[in-house]
Amino acid sequence: MQLKTVNNIQLEIVTVIDTPSHLEKEEIAAFVFNNQKDLKESKESVFRCIEFAFGQFKHSGGFVVLARDTQKMNNPIVGCAVVNQTTMRGYISENILVYLTVHADYCDRGINKSILEQTLHFAKGSIDVLVHLNDENKELLSEYGFTHNYHLYRLKRN
Repeated sequence: MQLKTVNNIQLEIVTVIDTPSHLEKEEIAAFVFNNQKDLKESKESVFRCIEFAFGQFKHSGGFVVLARDTQKMNNPIVGCAVVNQTTMRGYISENILVYLTVHADYCDRGINKSILEQTLHFAKGSIDVLVHLNDENKELLSEYGFTHNYHLYRLKRN
């Protein structure tokens, strides 16, 4: 679903209803993978997160907010948010904002802010965000009312 265009940047929300193709999912996954700053998830993990958002697994769902540059050929992705819905309430938020990423060439154009605003508008219920210690999005998230309540510890297994 196309939203708004600001300074030649088109925002759109993609859900399972839009039936994104495998190639579209690959395009999103490649963008997120190639534009990760501190977190270096595997491309397979990023793709799985996107498939979860598009309801490819039992009890899964969510959405993706894309920013595309309409001035360039093929309207490349220049920013992206991936939200997974948890179907939980209270003890875990209903949504997890897994990725919020903007291409380095577009960082000072307010795209992160526009993507976050659309994410907050579209998501139903509370939202958790995994933020790394030196994540540039921490200040933006605080501006929108996100608070730092917990530390996440992860035991990574194969």
